[in-house]
Amino acid sequence: MNRYSKNVSEFWHGKLLGSFLLTEMQLSKRMIRRLKSLEDGILVNGEPKTVRYMLNLGESVSVACTFNKKISYESEALEIPVCYEDEDYFIVDKPPYMTMYPRYLGEKGSLANFSRYYLERHGGIGGFFPISRLDKGTSGLVLLAKTAFAASALRKCRITKYYHALVTGECKEHGTLTNYLKQAPYSGMRDGALFEVHENEGKYAKLSYKRLFYDSQKDVSGLLIALVTGRRHQIRVQLSHLGHTILGDMRYGSKFSEYDRPLLHSTHLSFKSPISNKIIKVNLPLHSYHELDHIKIWEEYFKGGELTYDKIAEEL
Repeated sequence: MNRYSKNVSEFWHGKLLGSFLLTEMQLSKRMIRRLKSLEDGILVNGEPKTVRYMLNLGESVSVACTFNKKISYESEALEIPVCYEDEDYFIVDKPPYMTMYPRYLGEKGSLANFSRYYLERHGGIGGFFPISRLDKGTSGLVLLAKTAFAASALRKCRITKYYHALVTGECKEHGTLTNYLKQAPYSGMRDGALFEVHENEGKYAKLSYKRLFYDSQKDVSGLLIALVTGRRHQIRVQLSHLGHTILGDMRYGSKFSEYDRPLLHSTHLSFKSPISNKIIKVNLPLHSYHELDHIKIWEEYFKGGELTYDKIAEEL
């Protein structure tokens, strides 16, 4: 799909095209600026118009969905499961140890490399438009857009995200964490904490969690976590501050050296597509990324291979 179109309703008759793009088509100001730079970026009934154009009932407003943007990373075929796909979005199961972007020019093996390959193979222009992001060591679901337009359209939409985590100690049965996160003073040090909790400075961060089990022999709790905000390293920092560090998260104080990454897994994504109005929901149970004895304890929460989230999530 190279263009996205929408007809002018009676409500928008006599109103500015710019307001229509922002509100009705849910485009960001940045996206509109990029469209204005293209000869056919914004069309009304097939004719280029400025954002100050006054709309008329029944007119068709269309915008370009793709841009000729220089891509610095290579296309690479990688074995990454695609859990969901439609014309606008796709959701993949990112394995642990994979970065989102190449860290230096020419590096391969990142999700961006795969995205370019996948989109080019399926008739797109290639590129990388991540809606959600995971740290290198975190596994699980990542939501990607197929075009810059689809990515921009999601900016105001609520995306529900659940995570699994194995943490040290016996957590409370459920709880809500509200903190402010700011850059740590020694964040430039290798393997040092990048962020820390501050009393009243930094970015607001909130999550809720429910304890699904506690293994008293190993002193480990299994948590289901719902993000309210989406700050970088948020789950890792807030749980560490609570005194329940994620197993394997050496950056934030884990003493479990037998794990070389945080045992954190993105297990659920759901949202309503602003383009198709379809409700999209994907669940991803724990699998071979987690070769641990604790997986057996999770099984009571599985049904037909998927977690029964409706039973658990109402308490989050």
